[in-house]
Amino acid sequence: MTQTASPLFTGKTNASNAWWIFGLIAPLIIYATRAVPFIASPDVSFDTAFTYLPLARRLLSDPAELWNSVDILKTAPGPFVYMALGNADTNQLKAINLAMGLAMVVMFFDGGRRIAGAAAAATAAWLFALSPYLPHLSTYVMVEAPFLFLVTLWFWASIWALEQHGWRSFAGVFLAGVTLAAATLTRATFMYWLPAAIIFFGLLTRFPFFGSRSAWLRLAIIHLTAFVLVFSYIARNAVVFDKPSVAAGAGAALYFGSNPMLKGQEPPFFGLSHDEFTVVDNLSHLSITGDKRLIAVARNIIADMPLPELTKLYIEKAGALLFFSKSDLKYYGPRIWRSALLTLAAIGFFLGRRHPIVWLLAGTALYQLSVHIPVLYNPRYSVTALELQLTLLAAIGLSLLWQRRKNLRVMLLAATAVLLSILGGSWHMRYSAPVLPDLEAVPHKALQIADPSELSVEGFEGDPFHGLSNSPSGRFSITWEGNIHPVNNLTILRLRIPDMRGECSKVWVKYTNQAGKLREEIINIRGFGPGQDFARGMLFVMSEGAGKSIQLAFECKANTQMQLSEIGLYEASLGIYYRARVLQKLENRP
Repeated sequence: MTQTASPLFTGKTNASNAWWIFGLIAPLIIYATRAVPFIASPDVSFDTAFTYLPLARRLLSDPAELWNSVDILKTAPGPFVYMALGNADTNQLKAINLAMGLAMVVMFFDGGRRIAGAAAAATAAWLFALSPYLPHLSTYVMVEAPFLFLVTLWFWASIWALEQHGWRSFAGVFLAGVTLAAATLTRATFMYWLPAAIIFFGLLTRFPFFGSRSAWLRLAIIHLTAFVLVFSYIARNAVVFDKPSVAAGAGAALYFGSNPMLKGQEPPFFGLSHDEFTVVDNLSHLSITGDKRLIAVARNIIADMPLPELTKLYIEKAGALLFFSKSDLKYYGPRIWRSALLTLAAIGFFLGRRHPIVWLLAGTALYQLSVHIPVLYNPRYSVTALELQLTLLAAIGLSLLWQRRKNLRVMLLAATAVLLSILGGSWHMRYSAPVLPDLEAVPHKALQIADPSELSVEGFEGDPFHGLSNSPSGRFSITWEGNIHPVNNLTILRLRIPDMRGECSKVWVKYTNQAGKLREEIINIRGFGPGQDFARGMLFVMSEGAGKSIQLAFECKANTQMQLSEIGLYEASLGIYYRARVLQKLENRP
């Protein structure tokens, strides 16, 4: 093979000593410093403690037994193999993660340098080190750390393979193919990308509209190598377990991601538990049968949803994946960061669109966005899906803008675009309505509606249950006292608000059981205004036995006006609603 991929940078790509010190050494120090609190934390995630580490220990004690057990389908093999390499010891794994994280900073620096020069190198390293999420996720003992490392190594090896010639190029192609396969066998989100990329890069090999035929061929071979390795594992699972996939678990992701009441997001964001147990009974959602049931329920949910509502749900989820959701954001930083990163990445794609790697980065970002829309939203899924590609594209964009720094019009347009994206994201964060459970979007059942005699209000000039009433201070409370239905982790409290003038920022939910035990939760509802009911799951305030009182204490703008109609407890589990229908269909299926 001959050298095929020239850098986008018009000058020298070698970094001077100053670039190495301030562009690489300094980001490494910053990254390591930011990683220290996460490494020192004793926290271990539920999935790590109860799925990955037990499987890793079984792999260490009896590999043959695990590989021939259906339990291997509880997760993709990458996470427990990686944890077995660290002797299933969290301290060793944290040390490995730190080493991998530092290596990622180096690869971002070198990858940016090879594509667009020293400015891109330094920018890529700094963006990685300063990311609101990457230092955490790359050191936390979970699936994200090895996945992020393998994807970074795949991108870097692809860049190197396109730049080299002879045996070095072949070595880069082989390394990129193997690491892409390993990444897919760690988190299977790239599974459908592989055949699509083979076709896409294969067509560009045949019809190279830009770039060299050799560059596209190498990218096609990289993906073909990964395809053979990944689908060999899938074929093995099909033969041994009659399950042609990398792992079970897609059913739970699709089931929770299809819930319009929660916008397809994590139930705990709304004060609710995951309710897959209503479908799988005493089975694991990672078992073959449990996975099949959840997939069947998710398909029924999607089939019953009107197309306009499904389209709206997917648009909202795309927005959450791109900019993060208000349901989990605690401050403006991540939203501002992602807004600027997306804009700079778009600039990087436009200015660097003649380079094959730029198309690889943009293509994988668009693909990951697409495949994550139907499934459960969590901000860490957005980070693992998009952050690496956006970071490198943004670094390329800034470097190529720096080359054009004498063109004031281009610089002004770019700066304006970044500023507007930041302002737009911040405005939405501040003024958009909070993301709350929408009971009207799903079938629901009232467990108990408060009797008017059980209700009392404070902070209003009149009775808001009899008409629009003003709160001069903006601080008011609604208290429900009586023999209240016992609440659990699936119970939802809703306050109906037919009319409202003003805006609220916080609400305190206080629950007292018959034994007098008080639990409360503070919820940020900034932007709450006309057109919304207040609803919240009782997961974080529930306690044993029946309830004695529930109080909602609001903090709103002065002279906020409200008209209230009712307050009640509800159940709205889609698993409970669809369970009988789905199980009957599965039992009748031959």
